[in-house]
Amino acid sequence: MIYWLIIISGTIIFSLGMSRALYNLIFNNQKYSKIFKKYNIFYRFVFIFFGLICVFSGLYVESIVN
Repeated sequence: MIYWLIIISGTIIFSLGMSRALYNLIFNNQKYSKIFKKYNIFYRFVFIFFGLICVFSGLYVESIVN
């Protein structure tokens, strides 16, 4: 059942990268908000890419197990 946790966490990470409001809510209130504002588009692409990798790796593990 670990693959469900991988898929759910990948979906949350992917939605973090896609949703501008959620991204701003989490990262613009931090101490180092200047760093996040400077590389905003880079971090969003990283979250989208890592989220997709998590989702598809979870689906791959599910196909192996079942």
